[in-house]
Amino acid sequence: VTKEDAQAVYNFLTDPSFCAYPKVNVRLLTEQLADRQHVIEALDELAVRVQGHPDATAIVYFSGHGIEQPKPNLLTYGHSFNDLDGTMLGSEVFTEKLRAIHSKKLLVVLDCCHAGAQGEAKAKSPPIPLSETAIQTLSQGSGRVILASSRRDEQSWTGNPYSIFTTAILEGLLGQ
Repeated sequence: VTKEDAQAVYNFLTDPSFCAYPKVNVRLLTEQLADRQHVIEALDELAVRVQGHPDATAIVYFSGHGIEQPKPNLLTYGHSFNDLDGTMLGSEVFTEKLRAIHSKKLLVVLDCCHAGAQGEAKAKSPPIPLSETAIQTLSQGSGRVILASSRRDEQSWTGNPYSIFTTAILEGLLGQ
């Protein structure tokens, strides 16, 4: 369901009734376009696009497969366990690419097994309910957030038509 997940998030971000991002500002990578090289190029492109835009908000969304062993990797299209570094996106490279994105706000959503092992968040914090005042305060701030569908040692679950986590993300964005 990963292709459907990505398409649904793309549709939501570009829909004039919801987020209304111009389609030229949202890049959708599925199937052959979601191989290691294309993903790295897209992350590099995002880093360049936000340069000179101090108030930019950037979103990186990944739905796919992740592994923890022998080291954390996002499995990109055409991956091979015989060539981890050449065909998968390792956590170190992913973290490096995220750090190069100098936007005011960066949201990273990872919907994959072992998502908690991917990328590097500054610190773990427990979920807390937010008041309207807190939401307004946060909307004026800056920072980086990684939303992970699973902990380092957990699996994520698919669903129909979308994965369980992506369904919850979409429902949350719709205010449900």
